[in-house]
Amino acid sequence: MAITRVSYHPQADEATRDELLAALADAGETEEASYPSRLYRMRQDAPPFTIWLGGQSLLERPAVGFTGARDASPEGLATAALIAGYLARLGWVVVSGHARGVDQAAHRAALEAGGSTLYVPVEGIARFHPRSALRRLHEDGNWGVLSISWPAAGWKVHSAMRRNRVIAALSDLVVAIEPRDTGGTLHAAMTALDLDTPLWLLPRAEPTSDAEARLAEAATLLPRDLHQREDGEDWLGERLLSTTSAGELDALGQAILAELGPTDQLALKI
Repeated sequence: MAITRVSYHPQADEATRDELLAALADAGETEEASYPSRLYRMRQDAPPFTIWLGGQSLLERPAVGFTGARDASPEGLATAALIAGYLARLGWVVVSGHARGVDQAAHRAALEAGGSTLYVPVEGIARFHPRSALRRLHEDGNWGVLSISWPAAGWKVHSAMRRNRVIAALSDLVVAIEPRDTGGTLHAAMTALDLDTPLWLLPRAEPTSDAEARLAEAATLLPRDLHQREDGEDWLGERLLSTTSAGELDALGQAILAELGPTDQLALKI
């Protein structure tokens, strides 16, 4: 059985710690780990604890979060898979919530590309089980689970909203696929902007709300035919370079980057 790792926010009280350890009594071996530093970005909304399975070291690498509708269009699913696979091959960890649709398309594409993925489910760790199509792709070190819920907790709307904030906080880049005028995808995208996390957005084919329009003004827009374009990965590389500015490189480094294509530039930087 995998070791369950628990971490606590510095402000978590002793009662919370004791209650959580009691709730994990049947989880097998547990050990305390460092609280994920990226979650401090959430300030007062940072969860009091996290529960880990798998490789906690995944968060030492660049991370891209995915959010999108369960009933996303074929173009939306293909775009999510393209971006997840591309970034996974460059060493980025794909972070998402394991829901049907965009989440699972991103998780699967990352694993099929030989990369890594992190599940951030709404339900507690005792209730979460990765789908069989994903489990078949698991290898040591290429997956992890981070939960902010009590171990036996079920799915609840407010828990899903908290989970969305966690995905945005864990990520260096958030990709939102076809958000509607209300709902979790829109909330996650707005949260990314609130946390100053760069946002890539694939709008719906026919956006209908002011909220979607405001989101589009603040995000990098993804073309709806991106998954069909021969230069799709070059397009992604160019946008990623502009998102993760190379301004800190010295003059020699800049000259070297200028000689490389986008994919090679990103591999060098990472």
